Amino acid sequence: MINDWTKAEKQILIEFGEKVRKIRREKGMTQADLVHEAGVHGNMIGRIERGERAANVLQLFKIAKALGVNIDELFDL
Repeated sequence: MINDWTKAEKQILIEFGEKVRKIRREKGMTQADLVHEAGVHGNMIGRIERGERAANVLQLFKIAKALGVNIDELFDL
């Protein structure tokens, strides 16, 4: 699936992942903390932060809630 994305789409995923990482670190959370709080698969957060994974809407909602932010803050790239 990653090979199907355009260069622009890959860049969006990278920037989104950097945003998630920044907020997570500001909250003093590890990736494992976020996985636990969001209730997502174990390697998902790392893959999102590296721009290797596109999360679905439900996963985005869970991540935002676990980070204590509004979901739109995740998209403030």
